[in-house]
Amino acid sequence: MCLDADLIKGKMKEIVGEKVDNLHLEETLLTFINEKKHFSFGILAFQHYVAFSGTDFSEILVLAAGIELLILAFDIFDDIEDEDNLSKVWMQTDHAISLNAATSLYSISLQVICELESNIVFSQLALKYALNAMQGQHNDLRNFPETEEECLHMIKQKSGSLTAMSAVLGTMLASGEFNPVIENYSYKIGIIKQIENDYYGLFDKTRSDIRKKKRTLINLFLHRQFNSASNKILNMMKSKSGYYSLISDRTYFEELLYKAGVSQYVLMLIKVYENEINNEIEKLEIKIKLW
Repeated sequence: MCLDADLIKGKMKEIVGEKVDNLHLEETLLTFINEKKHFSFGILAFQHYVAFSGTDFSEILVLAAGIELLILAFDIFDDIEDEDNLSKVWMQTDHAISLNAATSLYSISLQVICELESNIVFSQLALKYALNAMQGQHNDLRNFPETEEECLHMIKQKSGSLTAMSAVLGTMLASGEFNPVIENYSYKIGIIKQIENDYYGLFDKTRSDIRKKKRTLINLFLHRQFNSASNKILNMMKSKSGYYSLISDRTYFEELLYKAGVSQYVLMLIKVYENEINNEIEKLEIKIKLW
């Protein structure tokens, strides 16, 4: 049993075709789906389904596609709210149309996911994780975190809830049971993904994190001003021209991040979470390859 990006994308389009009668909305949604390149959340659900001896390929394909429809909805909401990724087709579409399309994707995805299982806990968890992700996004939008601990909690809600949904529901679809250990470590998978995303986002001038002075983990770490390199990065980030100058020479910027301790800090956090995740997987005695 194997699941790949093409199969997930094809099922996403099939679901939209079945659920949407409005031809223009359907066309818009299919265009947005075509823009999607990564399907790691659906794959994570599949990995856990297989690890817990799930055998019905059709049901896990629907779950993976449903989750990826939800992820796409959140991506569209996030880009419009943050004014990010301006080259995406939904950012070049009338934002009112894009918002309505994202709301449609959100509704379709949860309907499809909840229809998979008669177990009420399955549906309750799907809704819980979706709401938690929105609460995390709300705190991100209002730039709430003032400490690294608060930022990690926000990341757990915003990104961790979606990885938890994928792993937990994939497991439940196979076993019929909720597993708190999987929920716990899958939150950490989401935290790792967001830390990596924030780090590589430093080199992307289309991202709004710097312009909006977002309190990411890296930003909060830099503001502790451990050394002159931290101060230099912060000073250059104060202006658009200074930041563009900084990222124009990637090698120099990477060296400066290393001198500031950012690279080591990010790597340390990732390694800590990876070790915790691997230890919890070993206790479950399941075969699953995440890295």
